[in-house]
Amino acid sequence: MKTIIHMNQTLMTATEVAEYLRMGRSTIYKMVGTGEIPYHRKRGRIIFIGEEIVQWVKSDTNQPETPNPTELNTKSFLD
Repeated sequence: MKTIIHMNQTLMTATEVAEYLRMGRSTIYKMVGTGEIPYHRKRGRIIFIGEEIVQWVKSDTNQPETPNPTELNTKSFLD
C-alpha cells in the first residue's frame, strides 16, 4: 500500500481501502454492490475518496445504549 500522508485528500483503490479497513478486497466489492460503502465510478473504475471512507467509518459506530434511569432496577436500593 502507498504511504498516505493526507488520508482525507487521497483517492484510493479497492485494495487500498481493504488494507486500510483490514478487510478482504472481495468484501469491499460486495459492500460496493450493496451500496454500503461510499464510492465513485469513473470511466468504469471504482474509486474511493479517503475523507468519505473516514467519515463513513466514524458514522457507522455501534455505540452501546445508555440505559434509561427509569428502567434501572432500583428495588435493591430501596430494600
